[in-house]
Amino acid sequence: MVKRMSSSKKLFITGCDKTTRWMLPWFTQNFKIYNPDSELKVYDFDTFAPQLDGWFKKPSAMIDASMNANQVCWIDTDCHILSNVEDIFDFIAVSYTHLTLPTICSV
Repeated sequence: MVKRMSSSKKLFITGCDKTTRWMLPWFTQNFKIYNPDSELKVYDFDTFAPQLDGWFKKPSAMIDASMNANQVCWIDTDCHILSNVEDIFDFIAVSYTHLTLPTICSV
């Protein structure tokens, strides 16, 4: 059983590997300009979850991040952020499963 840390924070996450790392400076700069108070965690897919292949690392990163935050939102590094995106957490529907599990969304 995985133990979840008690937290009420909202967390944005993204990930990249050696083929997409070139986008990371551009992405993080835009993210921080418009969301200076938001937390962003970047997963290095060259080292994270080596037992998984390709696409499966993204949902695994979302599950991993949900151990430290009540709400997690994935944003791809090729998204051009032009405004504050913190309100996205307001659009997540609450269900009975979300009463005990963290809320996860993907953009």
